[in-house]
Amino acid sequence: LGQLWLGGVKVNWSGFYANEQRYRVPLPTYPFERQRYWVESPQTNNREHLQQNLTAPPIWNSVVEAGRIQA
Repeated sequence: LGQLWLGGVKVNWSGFYANEQRYRVPLPTYPFERQRYWVESPQTNNREHLQQNLTAPPIWNSVVEAGRIQA
């Protein structure tokens, strides 16, 4: 969807986000305020996701290999 939008396709963003439940989050106005503002992630079982990431080759390997090719 992002690639289409970058290519100039008009996206109905209000329709895309119709089922989203968003709310405003108060953020600090002072940079050294000692309060954290982390967004909590939903508690899910990430075991399958972690196993997939461990078996997949790291993406940076292809970047390193591409950098070694002489032009």
